[in-house]
Amino acid sequence: MLADFKHFPPHDAVAVSSDEKIIITGGADSLLVRWRDTTEAVRAKRIAEQEELALQQQQLSNLVMSKQLLKALSLALKLKHPHRVLTIVQGNDHGFSFSLIEII
Repeated sequence: MLADFKHFPPHDAVAVSSDEKIIITGGADSLLVRWRDTTEAVRAKRIAEQEELALQQQQLSNLVMSKQLLKALSLALKLKHPHRVLTIVQGNDHGFSFSLIEII
């Protein structure tokens, strides 16, 4: 946390809140810097993003299996899955005997 910003010269004073979530540093450069621990918020955001991605990938598989190829193509493009886009367009996904080109 403190490695992101350095006083010049180094810190002359450090104060920590009672809950240890906020740190204030001061230096000879006449700056007071307030640091907030964002570890939990960043971690929660990362977990939420991973869960959303997993849901979207499952939705993509469900769309392909139910032969909703236009919706599947749109989602594959959104998820930036170029190989999946190709297999949907060519009809190579899950052994279909038709391609999206033939449907369109």
